[in-house]
Amino acid sequence: MAAVGCCARTAWAGNKAGQLRVLCYQYGGESDSGLEPVGSPANWRCIALEKLSQVELLDNGWRTAPNHSRPQTCVAAADIDTED
Repeated sequence: MAAVGCCARTAWAGNKAGQLRVLCYQYGGESDSGLEPVGSPANWRCIALEKLSQVELLDNGWRTAPNHSRPQTCVAAADIDTED
């Protein structure tokens, strides 16, 4: 996977198949489904943790879309939520 900029909303959680996933907002990089301008609600991504590598914690501002609290099906039970 190419370099991607994401802000995690809900992390380290299991989906219905027991796979660890992260729900994040993508603000940069490449995407198979296309990337809309920053702030677009279409940039939410559900990514399997096993597909991530070379993850870095950056000291940048938080980026998201106005629909961050919409219902989602990516994770069944969140272990970490950015609103906690």
